[in-house]
Amino acid sequence: MQTTQNQAGSYLPNGAHLYTALVYSHRSAGYLFRGQTTAAFLGLRLKGSELLFVGRNAGYISRTYFANAISPHELLRRYTLFGFIHLALDEEEVIYEEERLILGMNKRFHLKVKAAKDVLSWCKHCADEERESYGVTSWKTVHQLTSVRICHIHGNPLLLRCNKCGIAPGDLRSFRLPGEVCLRCGRSDFEEDKIVVTDAYRTFVRDIAFAFENQENFYRDGAWFSLLSKFISAFPSRSDAEKTVVEYLCREWRVSSVEEVWGTLQISWPSCEGIFEKGRHSLSVRVLLHRVMRAILSSLLTDDSEPRACQRVD
Repeated sequence: MQTTQNQAGSYLPNGAHLYTALVYSHRSAGYLFRGQTTAAFLGLRLKGSELLFVGRNAGYISRTYFANAISPHELLRRYTLFGFIHLALDEEEVIYEEERLILGMNKRFHLKVKAAKDVLSWCKHCADEERESYGVTSWKTVHQLTSVRICHIHGNPLLLRCNKCGIAPGDLRSFRLPGEVCLRCGRSDFEEDKIVVTDAYRTFVRDIAFAFENQENFYRDGAWFSLLSKFISAFPSRSDAEKTVVEYLCREWRVSSVEEVWGTLQISWPSCEGIFEKGRHSLSVRVLLHRVMRAILSSLLTDDSEPRACQRVD
């Protein structure tokens, strides 16, 4: 596991979320109040924490906390949710939003869908490995995406809250780190996300992590709509193409309805909205459908049989 370190000794493990640096800063700066730490770290008076997740005022943070060892662009793309969100945007829009975040001007960077969890979650194995290597732990950016409920590295369900008192160490107001004992009861027994882990879901989470870590361009509007157009053109109609995708998903995910897939990904829309329309609004859905459409197109080119209809496998 690698870390990024600046001239003054501040660092973040690769894949860590910027909130981790805020916690490190609070513990080393000696501020009495967390609000003082947040204002000093961001160079802004910030109410709420949602804009910390996308890296507002990244230019200031790059100059101060990282002593210019990490550029503002690198900070945004490697250590904040902007690094994932922007993968669905056109390049011109990315440049515009990125520059505004760097300058601290983007006060209302709204996501098309809710991308981040209300409280941070973590992987016990990741925390144990970091503690053994560095003596400290970090919150992982990928783990904070709403649709990610297992660790992309170890495959186990992420941890959420104390099993005894229900306190979530990932509450942004607590300034805690993964693996630390519960602040209220002192226990280290934490509740896992209650998810049935399947091979299809593991593959989805790995695809999400790969897209973030490698900053893939497959999912930007131009590439996405080009693939979608190519896929639909291989069928008599759009509804036939959509039906084939739904059948494939049901088979691969072993569910009787595609709504169960959305439930696992914690994504909700009006039931009347088509599956391709969901891809228009959600990067997570684009990641999911990208693999599905390419697999189906490949099977069509090799004269494989069409995917079987929805059928639950017990």
